[in-house]
Amino acid sequence: MNAGLEATFIERASSLCILDSDKSKQLLCEEWNCNRPNADAELDVPIGLPPQAWNLKLEMKSEDLQKKSVKSCTGRNHAPRVESCNESSIDSNGYQSFKGPVDLDIPFVMDIEECKDFSRQEGNFLDSFSLEEAISFLDSKDEVLSIENYICSILKCRKRKIPQFGEHIYLLLCKSGLELQETLSNHCVPMLVDCESLPLALQFSKRLTYVSEHAWSSLILGLAEAGQLHVALTFYQRMQENGVHPSSHTIVTLLKICARLKAADLGRCLHVEITQRGLESDSFICNTLIHMYAKCDMLLEAKAIFDKLPLRTVVTWNALIAAYTEHGLYQEALKLSETMEKEGISPDAFSFACSLKACCSIGAIDKGRELHKKINCGVYKTDTFIGNVLVGMYAKYGSLSEAREVFDQLPKQDVVGWSALIAGYAEHGPFEEALKCFERMQLVGLFPDSITYASVLRVCASAGFLERGQELHMELVERGCELRPVLGNSLVGMYAKCGSFPEARKVLQMISVGDIVSWNAFITGLIEHGFSEEALDCFKDLRLHCASPDAVTFACSLKACSGMGNVQEGQEIHMQTISRGFEGDSLVGNTLIGMYSRIGFFPEALQVFKDLLDRDVVSWNALIAGYAEHDLAEEVLKCLEQMQVEGTLPDVATYRSLLKAYSNIEFSDKGARVHLKVFQMGLNKDFAIGNALINMYAKVGLLDQAQKVFDELSICDVVSWNALISGYGDQGSINEAFNLLKKMQLEGFSLDATSYACVIKACDREGGFGMGREIHMEITKKGMRHDVIDNALLGVYAKCGLILDAQYVFDRLLVPDVISSTSLIAGYAEHGPFEEALTKFDQMQSEGIFQNASMYACALKACSSLKNIDRGQETHAEVIKKGFDKDAGTLNTLLNMYAKCRFPQEAEVVFDKLPMKESVSWTALISGYSDSGLCKEALHCFDCMQQEGVSPNVVTYASVVKSCGSIGAIDKGHDVIQQLYQTGLDKDPLVVNSLIGMHSKCGQLSEARKVFDGLCSQDTSVWSSMIQGYGMNHEGGMAVQCFEDMQKQKIKPDVVTFTCLLNSCSHTSLIHKGLEYFKLMREGYGVAPREDHYTCFVDLLARSGKLIEAENFAEMMCPSNEGAWLALLTACRTCGEVELGSRCFEHLVCLNAESAAWYAIMVDIYADEGRLDGMMRLEDVRKHVAAKKKRASALIEVNKQVHEFVVGSNPGNDITSMLETLNSRLKGGGHMPNHVSHSVYDDVKETSMHEHAEKIAIAFGILNTPQGLTLRVTKNLRMCDDCHDATKVLSKVERREIILRDTCCIHHFKDGVCSCGDSF
Repeated sequence: MNAGLEATFIERASSLCILDSDKSKQLLCEEWNCNRPNADAELDVPIGLPPQAWNLKLEMKSEDLQKKSVKSCTGRNHAPRVESCNESSIDSNGYQSFKGPVDLDIPFVMDIEECKDFSRQEGNFLDSFSLEEAISFLDSKDEVLSIENYICSILKCRKRKIPQFGEHIYLLLCKSGLELQETLSNHCVPMLVDCESLPLALQFSKRLTYVSEHAWSSLILGLAEAGQLHVALTFYQRMQENGVHPSSHTIVTLLKICARLKAADLGRCLHVEITQRGLESDSFICNTLIHMYAKCDMLLEAKAIFDKLPLRTVVTWNALIAAYTEHGLYQEALKLSETMEKEGISPDAFSFACSLKACCSIGAIDKGRELHKKINCGVYKTDTFIGNVLVGMYAKYGSLSEAREVFDQLPKQDVVGWSALIAGYAEHGPFEEALKCFERMQLVGLFPDSITYASVLRVCASAGFLERGQELHMELVERGCELRPVLGNSLVGMYAKCGSFPEARKVLQMISVGDIVSWNAFITGLIEHGFSEEALDCFKDLRLHCASPDAVTFACSLKACSGMGNVQEGQEIHMQTISRGFEGDSLVGNTLIGMYSRIGFFPEALQVFKDLLDRDVVSWNALIAGYAEHDLAEEVLKCLEQMQVEGTLPDVATYRSLLKAYSNIEFSDKGARVHLKVFQMGLNKDFAIGNALINMYAKVGLLDQAQKVFDELSICDVVSWNALISGYGDQGSINEAFNLLKKMQLEGFSLDATSYACVIKACDREGGFGMGREIHMEITKKGMRHDVIDNALLGVYAKCGLILDAQYVFDRLLVPDVISSTSLIAGYAEHGPFEEALTKFDQMQSEGIFQNASMYACALKACSSLKNIDRGQETHAEVIKKGFDKDAGTLNTLLNMYAKCRFPQEAEVVFDKLPMKESVSWTALISGYSDSGLCKEALHCFDCMQQEGVSPNVVTYASVVKSCGSIGAIDKGHDVIQQLYQTGLDKDPLVVNSLIGMHSKCGQLSEARKVFDGLCSQDTSVWSSMIQGYGMNHEGGMAVQCFEDMQKQKIKPDVVTFTCLLNSCSHTSLIHKGLEYFKLMREGYGVAPREDHYTCFVDLLARSGKLIEAENFAEMMCPSNEGAWLALLTACRTCGEVELGSRCFEHLVCLNAESAAWYAIMVDIYADEGRLDGMMRLEDVRKHVAAKKKRASALIEVNKQVHEFVVGSNPGNDITSMLETLNSRLKGGGHMPNHVSHSVYDDVKETSMHEHAEKIAIAFGILNTPQGLTLRVTKNLRMCDDCHDATKVLSKVERREIILRDTCCIHHFKDGVCSCGDSF
């Protein structure tokens, strides 16, 4: 063999090395035997011959090898092997090398018949042969046949596309030495491509000296279909370098490649070539151009080509309609479709499919139904493709009855239709129906594909069908499909959603340890299940598994931080995104905005928002959603205006956030305007918008509107039902909520965790708690465990005061979140123990659980209940630091805290900061003034509130009525009573108690009794108020009778009742009755005495003269009770017990050295005994300890105006003149003032009679009221003896009843006598 022949042999050997070894051996042996002279004689290996070829010659005979060749083509059990296209790399010459063998099965056996007529030697006589016959004939001939016969066989093989036959023909060409013949080789390359022998075609093409345009195009098309797009473009470059111009078919292929790769620059170059070659009139090319530009996000260019076309076919229209649809321009797509029909072009199946997809995407279900009717009237009525699209449209929007009807009418129900129907049931339920469809599909002989399995796995995840999911997993393992990415991710998600995380991790590891998509699926599952901390741990573990996080991974981890409220971890991940170059990624940026805004870190959210180069509607929505989450409706409105100014149009998500922000009664008018806007835009039929509208109207209490929106929805899903149920529940309509729940089940909807939670939340109302218990038991029996349900149960138990039950539910939570933590703290803050609320708050803080505005509000409420102003101010500072001082709810709680802690000035500061002063804000301030004794300010605030047009609530009226009673403003009180009658609030228990208290404090016991008797039923609090009223007006007998009547009516007295009763006995000297009731309290009713009861008991003992027993009792039972020691000190003053009084004084000073009250009484004791030295010494001590004294003041109402007179002030000439007149009348009436007791303590009580505050008030009342009108005066200190005696005389001299209330009791002065019997 000469060198050239040997080189050719070696080249062919290298070309055939990728074929099966048997075929390679056969061909090498045959070719070597044919070309080597004296083959049978020479046994030595010739120079240059590969030893393997010579060994093969010795092992096999040519005749046997030819038989083996035929068997290799036709044998059932033998499948030749070619190299896989999946694992490849590009060599230095731009070619692709392939690794790893893949078996190619022949699905049938070809029996080769006996050759027909072999005598025909001329012409292309193989035309009449089948492919099997032609190959058998060529295989049996030793001589070389004509090129036409080989080409005929090649063309037949291209039609059949059987890999084994294509490779066999190639072997025959190599055997005949014709494989490099130009015509044959350029036919052989396309044949190998068509027969799926792309690796062999690529290897073979490298040997050709000339590659035709047809061969180049085949290679490029083959690479494109194999997914080797970049390699295809490389071949196109080589084609150009060889001076070969692509055909129109090649250009179309290249344009499709550009579309898939979004290679816009190359696409433009091809466009230029198309123009230069005059191919713009080719509709096929232009349609592909439109498609390419659309895929490259260049719709203007696509539209320009469309507009230039002189003749537009339905394919042309479809190209642009599809482009609009794929880019979300659904309205434009539908308009274009209508224009096409107007121009006389009838839509085809693809046109209808695009239009239906557009309808589906914008929720235009009615438009979709119109298209459906049009389809039914045409030739596509029975088209399976269109039918499947219709099934998908109806299924997506929950109209499963229509989807099922279309599906049942399909002439052929294929996997696509079944999958669409199953996906609909998976999305909207009932989930059981999805599983039934899955079973039926297999019974009719259809095998589920990946999409079907993914939908069924989604059903298992949503419904918690873990066992069924595990069965599906086993099916996939048996079919060898579990490692497919789509199914693997679905399995991971299913296991994660069902809480089976070990299985989820096992599947993750089986898929691919380094596949970031799989990790993202796992992390997403953890987040959805509430395991945000574990999700972050997975994110940190990625590096250990050699997986590099992508934008989705960062977005998931940031969502986990958001769920935990862990802003510190979120900021660290934020830094990582910057270091890895993701700061410009829109997904990461938008998720950062969402995280910061949800946690309430709006400055950081705004900074990320400003840094985004490409802000889109998603960016705006993330910011707006954060504001809406924190009820910052004004900020939401500002964002909406700004985004429109910048040219960004709001979408469905924007309007959803707007409606959520306006889910407050104050913004109900704005919510209605948004409703009108979405109606005008045609978005009111959208699922999400409809549900948001239902939720908004339900939250503001407009249930009729919510029901109307619900009824108008063409299709309702579980979210729609839940929103309406929640609305009825929130408004206290528990029965309606339960009825809706039952109706929802009857209509075939599967109840999810939210459905149960909505009804459970309604059970915190009166009469609903029993239902809540029943639902809890039902859920427990079903084995449902979900954070939403647990949080709802926890909230109900906490609101109902069942703190132990709430704590039990909380302790069972796998991962307590912000909602559960807030509910528990709220329960402690509302029902106590209040210290536990602050303890839990600190615990959440130390554990890193995000503390939102609501949690801070609960902590402030606990501070309010504990009167812990120091802790309250610390919390206030944290609120400012966190930025929650803009939250209206937090500010109102702050206001209430300062008011209840009696810091009215701080309360005013907070009140002034409120952007919108609601009824609750005014009420908190009024209550604060009232509780702090600033009743005049409370009434003034009430007047301002009404002038601002803010309607008072029950608590407001109760506080105002209380203030009227505290300062004796009975006329103002009567005006408020008229308002109560008008508003229908006069029977409210809280208001009734305040009315009884006001009338009692103003000395109107008959009016108080009228209010009491006018009630249909009296509860314990009302009886207690009446008893208290009798007691403070020295009607002890009536107080005792009231208590006896209460017992006869089987009303059980409580702690407050006994406090009022014992006080009444004490003030009216019913000593024995009081001691009897003190004993009854514990023994008869099991009420444990509190400090105020001990104070009453000490007072009873002291008034009965048992001072030593009283002292011993105080030392033993209540040594730190100021009230008890003060009662005993007062009794010492009455009895003249200086020594015991001194001991009581020492106790009180030890408890509170800064109160001047103890000093005042002790001075009186010394004065009564004439011990002036003791008085002087005591005054020095008071000044030394800086015991502040309260300035005496008196209030009187004249002509519905409250006037205050302070000791030492200048009352005016008229009042001074009246005082002098009254002094004269007092002297005439026999009253002589006693100045002894006031000589050294004039700071506490006036030095002369006419300077006493109550005397000035009485003088003002006499001067400005008609003769005989009752005067009502309120003093902030105990009335002195001189004033008491003088007022008795004045009542007789002036012929007026004077009712004066001091800190001890209410004095009724009439005809020279006081109701207290001079014992006060």
